[in-house]
Amino acid sequence: MDSNANMKIIEDMMYTARKEVKDNGAFFLLWGWLVFIAAIGQVVIHWLGLDKAYPLSSNVSIDMGSITWMILMPLGGILSIIISRKQSKTEKVKTWFDDVMKYLWIAFGAVLFIVLFAMGYLNVNLYPIVIALYGLGLFVTGGILKFRPLVIGGIICWTLAMVALFVSNENATICLALSVLIGYIVPGYILKKQAGEKDRSYVQAA
Repeated sequence: MDSNANMKIIEDMMYTARKEVKDNGAFFLLWGWLVFIAAIGQVVIHWLGLDKAYPLSSNVSIDMGSITWMILMPLGGILSIIISRKQSKTEKVKTWFDDVMKYLWIAFGAVLFIVLFAMGYLNVNLYPIVIALYGLGLFVTGGILKFRPLVIGGIICWTLAMVALFVSNENATICLALSVLIGYIVPGYILKKQAGEKDRSYVQAA
């Protein structure tokens, strides 16, 4: 096998990897927007002075300060299942990228769950750690794909995580919203657009 054939194989693998990220880009945009809206909603509720516990019965109350998270996060889970089932019906070739991304984001989700559980159990603001975790996933994914907006988004997330350490809880929530806006939503749209352009050029060259 000559060097040209090797290069063609590598190019095909990278094309497939980028196409898969485009196909899964719905998850970046879905969770980016949901977290952004939930975080901004939490801040607005605080500004309006509505972040209080309202009793629903003698034994049950609802914390309005976290109502946006209580609604949007389960909604995101349901939508993710729907999208996953829809994508599973489409045949695709399994690549090394699938395995790397699968284990990376499974690890991310597991650690994030532990951090959020600790945040509720200890009643402390761990948003700086959450933002730093977002940056880790973005930086690694962008590095593998050689997609600079994701790498830059990861670095910005780490910067915002440091800022969130030294500000109030309210401003830390704003840092969280900015991290998903800059790190997930903006690169998500750029990646979706570029992947679509590569699809067209790849088909024309085939």
